[in-house]
Amino acid sequence: ADPSRKKPLPAYPMRIGVVCGKDTAALADVKTTLQRRWPVSVLTIYPSLVQGKNACIELEKRLKEADEDQQDVILLVRGGGSLEDLWSFNEWNVIQTIVTMKTPVVSGVGHEVDITLVDYVSDKRAATPTAAAELVSPNGDEVIQRIQELKNRMLKDIRYRLDDETMRLVTNQKMMQNFTEKLQWKMQHVISQKEFLLARAQHLLTLYTNRVDVLKKRIELADQSERTNFYRKDIERYRKVLAARVYDLWKTKKTAFASEVQLLDAYSPLKVLSRGYAIATQDGKTLKRISDVDRTRNITLRLQDGTVDCRTVDKGD
Repeated sequence: ADPSRKKPLPAYPMRIGVVCGKDTAALADVKTTLQRRWPVSVLTIYPSLVQGKNACIELEKRLKEADEDQQDVILLVRGGGSLEDLWSFNEWNVIQTIVTMKTPVVSGVGHEVDITLVDYVSDKRAATPTAAAELVSPNGDEVIQRIQELKNRMLKDIRYRLDDETMRLVTNQKMMQNFTEKLQWKMQHVISQKEFLLARAQHLLTLYTNRVDVLKKRIELADQSERTNFYRKDIERYRKVLAARVYDLWKTKKTAFASEVQLLDAYSPLKVLSRGYAIATQDGKTLKRISDVDRTRNITLRLQDGTVDCRTVDKGD
């Protein structure tokens, strides 16, 4: 048979069909082998005549039934016998049925020295019924061991990932704490600068207001010509000096205030949040450790553009 048309056997078949004689030693061998190696599979028996005049017709019918039931794999088995006893497995209708089946077929007919045409057209050939059962069934103990190894590897990877993420979380918490402390200091500094600026402006305003009042009194006491010729120039000079002093002070404080605001913005938590971080709080309290989390209450995540209420499903220790 053309190797290109051979179908691969499933690695872990869960539904196995067996076409064989009813209550035969071959069926008993298959059951024993599958129960020992792969007990999780579901075995479906399709009993048939395996020798005699009508055996080929019944074998064809049972093979088609197994194929229609969408088994994962089908075993075609019988014990040893003479060439005449095994002739049903050389009949054309049986051969043609196996060729057209969608389900992989494994033949285990006779003993190792017995060869029939179904051995050539089946997807795999085994020397005996027992060998056919071993061919389609993985070793359950080895599968369990492999699953345990994969489980241990997965748990190990999870622990490494958890430790790594925990370290990153601790680092981010420390960074956030430093940012918070610096932000509080800068805010206090800005407030102090604002109060100083307001006080200084008020002082200058009072100072030059008093000077203007003095000039006004002098103008009132002076005669008309003196007011016209002298004090007008004096008032203009003081006005220019006052305007220049106020402008210089405003410009200096504006520059200092802008620098402080820029620095305050650099330490703002919103800048940190814009890089993908989030601040977790519960009942208004910032969460810093797993032990701070109350599983019975919701958690609020502060993101760059808003907040999200979350429910706690589980937490590690």
